[in-house]
Order: sequence, then C-alpha cells, then structure tokens
Amino acid sequence: MRHWKKLNYLLHPLTVIHFAHLGQLALRYRWVTGAGVVAFLAAIPLLYFRQAVVYQKHVYFRVYSQEASVAERVGTVSPSNEVVALINSYDFGFKLAGQLAQAPHFKKLDFSLPTDPSNDAQKTLNACPDVACRTQRLKGAVWQYVGVQPDAAPGRFLLKITTRTAPTTLWTLESFQRAINESRQSVARERLQKQITHLQLLTEEKRVELAKRGGADKIASGEFLDAMILQQKDKIRSITSRLLNDDSQSFTQELKLRESNIASDARVDVRAQLRYETYARLAKRVEELRQNIAAIEALPAAARSPTDAAVLAELREQLAKGQSELAGYGRVRRNLTQDDTFLTNQKGSKSVLEYDVRVSSAQVRKLKREYETATRELDELYGRKSTLDNELLTLRPDLEHLKKLEVGLAEAKFRESAVTSDVQFEAYGQEVDSFKRSSLSKIAIFAFLMIAFLVLNLLVLVYFFDDRIFEEEEVTQCIEGMTIVGYAPEFD
Repeated sequence: MRHWKKLNYLLHPLTVIHFAHLGQLALRYRWVTGAGVVAFLAAIPLLYFRQAVVYQKHVYFRVYSQEASVAERVGTVSPSNEVVALINSYDFGFKLAGQLAQAPHFKKLDFSLPTDPSNDAQKTLNACPDVACRTQRLKGAVWQYVGVQPDAAPGRFLLKITTRTAPTTLWTLESFQRAINESRQSVARERLQKQITHLQLLTEEKRVELAKRGGADKIASGEFLDAMILQQKDKIRSITSRLLNDDSQSFTQELKLRESNIASDARVDVRAQLRYETYARLAKRVEELRQNIAAIEALPAAARSPTDAAVLAELREQLAKGQSELAGYGRVRRNLTQDDTFLTNQKGSKSVLEYDVRVSSAQVRKLKREYETATRELDELYGRKSTLDNELLTLRPDLEHLKKLEVGLAEAKFRESAVTSDVQFEAYGQEVDSFKRSSLSKIAIFAFLMIAFLVLNLLVLVYFFDDRIFEEEEVTQCIEGMTIVGYAPEFD
C-alpha cells in the first residue's frame, strides 16, 4: 500500500502530474539525472552518424495529351489520374525493376534501402546470376527509391529519387523515364488497337450491308464507267489532233493541185519571155559595173595608177549607158507562167499531187467518221453514268459513312505506327543532393524526449523502491493516521 500512496503523491489535482515533486526527485537522485545527461549527449552523435547518407534527385515531368480536354468534358478518367494509377500499378513496378536490373554496371550501384542503415540488399542482388533474378528481388522495393507526387499545375508531377549513391540515383531516374515512356506508349498503342478493331468491325458491317443492296457492284460499275469516260475522252482528243493535222495537209495539197492545174493550162509568150531575159541580163551587167567601180574607188586617190583612172572612167561611162538602157525597159517582173522549166515541172507533178489529194481526203473522211463514232459512244457512256448516279443517290449516306469509317481507320493505323509517349520531362542535370534523413536538431530533440522519458520512468521506479523519508509531507502521505508531536533538533 505504501507504493500506491507514493503514486498518489506524484499526482496533482490540477496538473495531474506533480512536476515540482518530480524536480525534487531529479535533485534527490542525482546519479539518475547525471546518467540521463550522459546518455543524451552520447545518443546525439550515435543516432546522427549512424544514419546512412542518402542521395536525392527532384525532377518535374508533365503529361501532354490531346484527349485531356475531351476526358474532362465527358467525365472519363483524366490523363493525370491515369498516370497516377499507372505508376502505382504492379505492372509498372515490375517494368521499372526490370529497367533497374539491366544496368551494365549493376554491381557498382547500391540498391540497399535508404531508410534502413543496416540494410545491405546490394549484396543479395549481386549474388543473382541473371537479370530475371534481380528483377524479382527489386520489384517489391522500387517504391523505396521512387516517389511521385502530383503538382499544383494540372498534368504536372514531382518525381523524387532517393538511393544510397549518386550513380544509383541517376540510373534510377533514367530507368523510371524509360519505363514510364514505354508504359505510356503501350497504353496509347493498346487504346489505338482497340479503336482500330472497332473501326474494322464497323467498316466490315457497313460493307456487308452495302453489298446486300448492290452498293459494291454499283460502285465498281461507276468506277469502271469513269475510267471508260476518261479513256474515250483521250481517244477523241487523239482523233481530233490527227484530224486537224490531216485536214490542214489535205487543204495544202488541194491548193497545190489547183495552182498546178492553172500553171499547166498556161501558154508561154515568147516575146515577153525574151524581153524578161534581156532585162535580167542587163540588170546583172549593171550590178557588176557598180561592184567594179566600188572596188576601184575603195583605193586612195594617191595609190591609183593612170590605168586605174582610165578604167574607172570607162566603167562609169558603161554604167551610165547600161542604166539608161535599163530605164527604157520600165518595171519588169518575173512571171513563172513564162518559165518553160517551171511549167514542165508542174505538168510532171500533177499526177502525184492528184494522188496525194485523193489519199489525204480519204484519210480525213475516215477520221471524221471515227470522231462521230467516238462522240456517240461518249454520249452513251455519260447516259449510263447519269443513270447509275441516280441509283447511287439512295446509297450516298451509307457510302459517305463508309468513307468516313475508312478514313478514320487509316488515320488510326497511321497514329499506331507513329505512337509516342505523352510524358515530357523537364531539363535536369547530373547534380544530386546528398544529406542524412534527419538533421542534427531533429536528432537532438528526439534524443532529449527519449532520454527524458526514460529518466522520468527511472526516477519514479527508484522512488517507489526507496524506503527513506526526506520530507514532512512524505510522512503525512505515506504514514496515515500518525500525528507529528515534534521535530528533531538541528545542530549547526
């Protein structure tokens, strides 16, 4: 019962604990208080230096998705929430562990847990014979090294990498970047594959529906008629070009034949022919005199001999005489109908010209018939195409729908072949922060609270088992019913 009475003495009606009495106990049992102080001073360096140095890297990354606004409007899962779910998934952890295990310098890294100084998991990992073994042992611990927190900005995240060494931190960051890019590409590719499968199903159903209504045959007939119309137009252009060329050639040949007939019917006027020949010889003689005079006059006057002067005078006299005779003929033109050679040639070539005209005329008539036949066939093709177009009007909505499905299917396949990750990391360097997880001040506070708690418990325990009485109040508290009749004298 005495111990319980001592316990009551440690309690206080207002403060619950009698702090003043605890202070007295600390002074009474100085050896306990001193041991607590020594333990406090020893615990601070022990706890601080016992911590492992950790290396941490902070990197921001953002998720860019064209479907973000659409997801927000229709109320589906946003890309940000999707990324959070992806990172926390078992598959992503396994993939990240696989990336970490593929380090070419794996044995130089340290994947021991940064929160446990006594943990030395790297030795166990180094004992693994292959990457698969490392992956299996790392997959449960990857979240000890990696932490992802959503940022205030939509679609932005803060990535924290914490490991035992700087190279391990940088390799973990690179591995996380590769793992999340591959995962996002895989998610995008899987989504596109589902979309492609759905579009292929819809396209096939629409084609079957159109085939039942004869749409495929009519479309094929329309395409065939379009090709036939283009071919017929090319044929007409070719015939037209040949017809224009042959018609021009036939006209030229007919003109030559008509002129040849005129020339062959002409009669030669002997007097007119002799007059023209005499005129031509005189004109040629006058021209030669002019050339000779010009050659002598080109010499300087000092360089001319007396003979040159006499010859020049004689030539000038002959030129004046020739010009006078030439002026007497008046204006004389050459007439081919007065040329025996020309008329003879025209009579000889008349039969050839007649043959050429007959051939070219027949060719022109043939081309005209071909042109008329080709234009008639083109009109028939246009008529058939018009009838088919009227039949396709009822199928136009379904055809447009099928065309849109095919375009969407082609676009989805193209996006699948060029799919990329929608995660973009902000620029980061090779600098890695290093520190101990708890600062010296935190260690001191923790050590003080821990030692204070132990000292207080030890003081109470010693107090309970100490049978000595040090104060009057303890007598009244511990020895109930006794009356104090006096005090022992005090001697100096």
